[in-house]
Amino acid sequence: MIRLFNWRSGKYIAAASIKDQCQRHKFYEFDELEDLLGEVEGTCATALSALIKRSQFPISLEDYDSVLYFVSLQLARTERAANEFLELNKETIKMAQSAERIAMKLDDSWQSKDQETPTKMALLRQVGKNLNFLYELEPVICYANEKQNQTFYTSDSPVILYNQYFEGIETGVGLGSFGVQVFLPLNPTRLLFLYDPTVYRVNSDKHRRIRDLPEEVVFHLNTLQFLASQNNVYFGNQAQISRVIETSSAAARIRPNKRTIVEKYEGTQNQGTIIRARPWRPNLKLNLRFCQIDKTKRKLSINERLKNKTRMANISDSSDNAPAGEYKRVL
Repeated sequence: MIRLFNWRSGKYIAAASIKDQCQRHKFYEFDELEDLLGEVEGTCATALSALIKRSQFPISLEDYDSVLYFVSLQLARTERAANEFLELNKETIKMAQSAERIAMKLDDSWQSKDQETPTKMALLRQVGKNLNFLYELEPVICYANEKQNQTFYTSDSPVILYNQYFEGIETGVGLGSFGVQVFLPLNPTRLLFLYDPTVYRVNSDKHRRIRDLPEEVVFHLNTLQFLASQNNVYFGNQAQISRVIETSSAAARIRPNKRTIVEKYEGTQNQGTIIRARPWRPNLKLNLRFCQIDKTKRKLSINERLKNKTRMANISDSSDNAPAGEYKRVL
């Protein structure tokens, strides 16, 4: 059993069934695929258990491969990921139709079962690509301060992407971005933190451990779980329900009504229109204390950072393929 807080309804369940959480029957509608993914997740669970038990690095290469595969899989195999991808596509199509004045009504049937399965399969194809980015990141294990009864929350969308390097800048936060940070709670007192070593300097011990995180940092990390979740946040200590409600309230003040941002750019020389939809990402002005932006990177202006924001040459912003010329944002 697990303790659950549904932030949409404000409902607290003291003893929810673990089996019924973070899953939907026949998510991909193909039994063979579901069985295969079940076996993969079983292997990942074994590796995660080994990491939790050891709570430091290094671990075996095989286990580390499985841990990263689990992280990549979680970015693709949740209701939040599927819904976000569907919404991005829907908003892009709506804007394109409006721009071209196409008289085609786009109603809720666009998000029917006929669209859900292809969308989920497209996300699943990103798992291998995501792994390439994850292998470039450095891992550490963060410890909550148990003496102060601090715990990490998790959710139905547990893998958090953040980017202090581009914090407050209107750009997507993807695994391919310089400065990407990944957070995954392993249990109530341990959290996996992956970071871009070309941007950050992290103060950990020789076993890649960061002990006794400050209360403010744990609060912000738990707030990110609320902001990322589709519906539910999970926690281990019933005595913390008042803190859970406080964290939910803090997230509610930040969370927008729509998690999809649509941007439209018009060419200043009639070279066309660029339409881009991207997921909303929070700006908590995060201060991790143990993770600081490298001095040389910190000196770069916003424009300099944006000119070189991806970590791999074959990854580019969607606007890079647009006709040459200047574009002005009009929406």
